[in-house]
Amino acid sequence: MKKNLLCCGFLILGTGMAFANSPWTISLNPGYALPQEDSKDVLKNGLAIDGAGEYRVDEWLSLGLETGASFHKAGGTLNGFSFSSDIHDQFIHVTPYVKVGNTLYLPVVRVRPYLFVGAGYYHVSNSAGSVSILGTSYPVSGSSDDFSGMNVGGGFDILLTDRFSIGPIVHYHQVFEPGSDDKLVIPGLRVAYTFN
Repeated sequence: MKKNLLCCGFLILGTGMAFANSPWTISLNPGYALPQEDSKDVLKNGLAIDGAGEYRVDEWLSLGLETGASFHKAGGTLNGFSFSSDIHDQFIHVTPYVKVGNTLYLPVVRVRPYLFVGAGYYHVSNSAGSVSILGTSYPVSGSSDDFSGMNVGGGFDILLTDRFSIGPIVHYHQVFEPGSDDKLVIPGLRVAYTFN
């Protein structure tokens, strides 16, 4: 199911290729996911990857769709006790977004700063495994749930050519879950191609 969801998301993003002479941009954004607030007590930092396809409405406004995932190992402090585990957590998201930003023509380079905000679907899962607290191991069953969430952030593209750009990007994800929301900050690198 998770693989099918990711494949479908990336297929949707790839539809921009059919518009070779249009204002479409596709990007791949590898990053490093940093759990925040309560989430960082029970999740370790992990790798993240997402891809996006966006349509430029005008020079300031773009509409896009992003899909991606972050991967974590459970571990940290729970109710004042340190614990370790062999449990792996995943966050998969599909989020439409609105992006604003324009190109700045600096003396030696063109730069495009931007901000974005979106909301959508989040799939949160953890594998079955065990948790070890004070030398005692406890079995934990796996789980898988679907939630809504939001995605905000920003960055800037350095335009290497009219079509290729690269630059830093930062995402903030908040997954709306009963009891306690999961929150992630993901600094990353955006590599983009624009169909001019």
